[in-house]
Formats: sequence, C-alpha cells, structure tokens
Amino acid sequence: MVGVSAMRDELTDSTSFPVARCEGCGKTVLTYVALDPDGAERRFCTHCDASVEGEPEWVSAEELESIGYYFGSRPPAGGGCGCGASGGGCSRKN
Repeated sequence: MVGVSAMRDELTDSTSFPVARCEGCGKTVLTYVALDPDGAERRFCTHCDASVEGEPEWVSAEELESIGYYFGSRPPAGGGCGCGASGGGCSRKN
C-alpha cells in the first residue's frame, strides 16, 4: 500500500503549477482560471483575485516552494519578520 506522503510526492514531482506576476500583490503568485464577465477564460491571482495579464510560467513543486508556497505540513516558523527569509537573511532587520 502506498502512503499518502509517497502519493503526494509522486503527484508534486510530475505536476507543474501556473504562476505569474500580480501587480496588486507585487510578487509572483499562483494563478487560477475563471471566466470574466464576458465569458472569456482569464487568469486570476489566488491571493487578491485580480486579473493577471500575460501567459503564466509553469513551474515545478520545488520552484513553487522557493517562492513561498508549500505542500503538506507548514514548515516550522523561523522567527523571521514575515519577509520570507525565514529569519536567515532578512534585509529588514537592523
């Protein structure tokens, strides 16, 4: 019997994820497809639901994690300030 963790690893190893720059969030975000008011397919930001222009970049699970997303359990807190450096190289700290 294959464990849930092994199945998740197989799934994330063989899957790519659509990301694009969201101007409203000011960063690269995971996107989703929905219909706009005219019925056309459009890409939207998963954080603020703003329309995202241009073609998405398709990235691996590892690349997605490198921009701040994660799979499975949340990683342990690094004591950082929220900038994404996990307490290891924050330029905000004095």
